[in-house]
Amino acid sequence: MLVNTYVAMQGALSAHCYDPSTPDQYVDSIPDYYAQYWTNGAPCYFNGINSAGTFVNFFNTNDYALNLWTDDEDSKPDTGYSYISYQGFLNGFTPLYFPTNTYQIFAYADPAESYALGAQQNVAGPFKVGATYNQIELDAAPFNYDAKHLYHSMEFRQDYAQNLFFWSDFFSLIK
Repeated sequence: MLVNTYVAMQGALSAHCYDPSTPDQYVDSIPDYYAQYWTNGAPCYFNGINSAGTFVNFFNTNDYALNLWTDDEDSKPDTGYSYISYQGFLNGFTPLYFPTNTYQIFAYADPAESYALGAQQNVAGPFKVGATYNQIELDAAPFNYDAKHLYHSMEFRQDYAQNLFFWSDFFSLIK
């Protein structure tokens, strides 16, 4: 165990990296490599992650920035990148393959079919212990984050007193 508590704070990555059973935002003809990293039938990208004692997902289904993340994922592959075949992408004329080029493929070429982790409730994998999901819903009381730009990373945009409920819950998780 490297850390006591891993907190995914409005995480801008595919929820399928942790739990391939979360809902899809869309389905395309490219295999979902986040959900099955990098061959058909393989486990999800972060399968078996166990470097923390507790994993907690702080999410906001209305998050302004994560809605933009979804739009960005929908527009992949980015200019200059293309999907060529099972496990293969191109950067111009340069072939990209898993696992050697994973970071570049995920960043520029491979669209995520799921919603962002930070906009998704009930993500299993390391965020579920038994029947309980380790999650904090930021768009519900007492936090009441909404879809305004201000609420993405709100915990860092105001002082401690203005975010008392947030930091109180946060610190109670990492004791």
